[in-house]
Amino acid sequence: MHGGAALNEQVLALRGIHGVAGEDVASSAWFSQRRRPLLSPYGVGTVDQALFATLNVKHHFVRLWGLSNRVVVLDEVHAYDTYTSGLIEALLRWLKAMGSSVVLMSATLPAPRRDALLRAWGVAMDEIPELAYPRLLLADERGLQGSTCASRPLPPIQLQAVAEDIDSLVAKALALVQQGGCGALIVNTVDRAQSLYLKLKAQLGSDVALLLFHARFPADQRSQQEQAVLASFGSAGARPAKALLIATQVAEQSLDIDFDFMLTDLAPVDLILQRAGRLHRHRRERPEAHRQATLYVAGLAPAALPDLKNTAWEYVYEPIFWGAPGRCCRASRNCICRWISTVWYRRCTTVEACRPTLPKRIAPLSRMRPLALIWASGRPSA
Repeated sequence: MHGGAALNEQVLALRGIHGVAGEDVASSAWFSQRRRPLLSPYGVGTVDQALFATLNVKHHFVRLWGLSNRVVVLDEVHAYDTYTSGLIEALLRWLKAMGSSVVLMSATLPAPRRDALLRAWGVAMDEIPELAYPRLLLADERGLQGSTCASRPLPPIQLQAVAEDIDSLVAKALALVQQGGCGALIVNTVDRAQSLYLKLKAQLGSDVALLLFHARFPADQRSQQEQAVLASFGSAGARPAKALLIATQVAEQSLDIDFDFMLTDLAPVDLILQRAGRLHRHRRERPEAHRQATLYVAGLAPAALPDLKNTAWEYVYEPIFWGAPGRCCRASRNCICRWISTVWYRRCTTVEACRPTLPKRIAPLSRMRPLALIWASGRPSA
């Protein structure tokens, strides 16, 4: 269930069944209507399909009925903006009232955002336990329970700074890929990705597979590119001996892909952590030169930001949210929540250039959550 379903070949094939008569075909056509897919016993879709159930739109109650008494899973709940997060809170209140169970998943969820989601579910703030990462919280009629989850040891990750200009990134990527293995270069804008791809394509030999993946591809081509990325860098794909992926933020979440080395533009720390999660992700043999997991960060400096205007990064991320740790190590699990909260929920005290822009940039954000509550279709009655 998503807005681009009409462009999906498998969906079109289902709608084009010929020579078969019976209730199954009629039922399939009925469920394919825009507002009805949530009435099916099982469904997978984008979050907006569920959020329509909370909005004052026509037939929103059909979607709401489809979500009642279900298990609803929302992935990457940290990734939504203030407005969408407000709608998710409204959805949680309705789902609890209708007897549904909800699973919220995130590897980089800030504590205040977690607390807001739990409040929407009716959890008192004094019940939230402090637990080491990774952790699991369960809220039911018995109250709130929590535990630390067992997980495999993570490899130590070393950070190295790289200049943010295109030529420096190209030179570093060429040096790394010639040592063997599969690497990724994740940048913040499509224009940067395209420029890097063209320069690398002109300099790489035929022994290196070069892929470009970003959100500006037409829908059918983007789907093909995503399948090619999964085939080359996924857990079950035929992994090339030498390969380099040039990508934007489309590669930082929700794709189970693994790289021997990685270069990335500087970004807010939660997104740096998401990108680093694709570095040495799977257990496999690595080329000798890449057995130490190293994340090369373009624009990383101890006490300064890169030129955000020339790179256009300030149009992608708010300057007040920039920040990255000085190093990454085995203890990073215990540092993740502290790093994220420092960047997203504390005042900018180290980058003086951000201070004059704080009121202008924060004011629109502060209006988004009340706006979401206005558009939401009210609260469930007791």
